Amino acid sequence: MSDPYTTFPEPAWEAPSQEIDELKSSLDASGKTPFIMTGALKRLIEYHFSTPDNITNPKLHDYIWTEDPRTSRLYVATAFRRDGVIVQQKPAVYIRRSQVTAGPKPGLRGRSVSHVNRISGKYEGSSHQIFLTGVHFLVCEGKNGAEVESLSEEIFFRMLHFGPVILDDLKLGALRVAGISDIRARPQMPQQTFYAMVRIEWSTMHQWRVIPETPLVKRLHVVMEPFKAERGLT
Repeated sequence: MSDPYTTFPEPAWEAPSQEIDELKSSLDASGKTPFIMTGALKRLIEYHFSTPDNITNPKLHDYIWTEDPRTSRLYVATAFRRDGVIVQQKPAVYIRRSQVTAGPKPGLRGRSVSHVNRISGKYEGSSHQIFLTGVHFLVCEGKNGAEVESLSEEIFFRMLHFGPVILDDLKLGALRVAGISDIRARPQMPQQTFYAMVRIEWSTMHQWRVIPETPLVKRLHVVMEPFKAERGLT
């Protein structure tokens, strides 16, 4: 009896190594940002379509992505890099970020946590945290509806199957593959195209710490004196 489960290699997130100079700042922040989520989803799509072994639908085995846009059979980019000329030549997947919302701070009334050095008693800043919830769309576009149907279905189930892996690797609070939109026509010259969108919903805890660069003013003493009009002035 054949194995009823379909297995895939776990996606690799590694990008070519690069050195990034750190900027000195009084703000120390951690947590996933919308920009990082956009890049992670783009990397996953590129990885999935980099070899036919990852692709479930045999009709899409020729839709191989490569780093060279001249040889790549699939165009993968962020939404603001959509190219109407390229989509006339090959199918495309665009990663589009939608609304990102900052939710209420967890804890009692969202109060921050202050840090004081136990030895010197010096104030060392305050920590804050807040929930971020966001939505991304994976927009599949092609010259005919059947092509878009196959492409969007492939991506939808890929994201659905690897949702737990993405959730763990990216240290998200939640990840939901919400669904696929209907196929829509996009009037375009010289030929109209079709597209469908896979909706991805996510949430994460964003944390940051504000570190003072100057001594903290502990008291502010204000003296209110009554106004006295000076006489003798004309």
